[in-house]
Amino acid sequence: MSLVLEGTVVKIGEMFEKGDFRKKEVLLRIDESSQYPQTIPIEVINNNLSILDPVGEGDRIRMDVNLRGTEWNGRNYVSIGGWRLSIAEKAAGGTVAAAPAQDERTELDIALDGGGDSPSDEAPF
Repeated sequence: MSLVLEGTVVKIGEMFEKGDFRKKEVLLRIDESSQYPQTIPIEVINNNLSILDPVGEGDRIRMDVNLRGTEWNGRNYVSIGGWRLSIAEKAAGGTVAAAPAQDERTELDIALDGGGDSPSDEAPF
């Protein structure tokens, strides 16, 4: 089951490695305007670990997660696995990458927009 969670990063855990398996756990505080905000542990594994590179503690993010459950030896286990995220707001002094201003657009941007302002009227590829 796929869900989207939005909240503030409380902590990004250390890398756990065993053989080819790698994992980091992110603690995400959700429902912050509620009287009882929740802190949710989210696992990010293997090939998805690079999504955490631009994220720091205190950042406000929106993360796509999969909710999984399994039964083993008569006990039920649930895991939440993150696989995509976007940064809504950087913490204290950080900046979120914004779209380039009009004068900072590349030749490719201008050509794709159909604006005849590019140095040549040919597509740049």
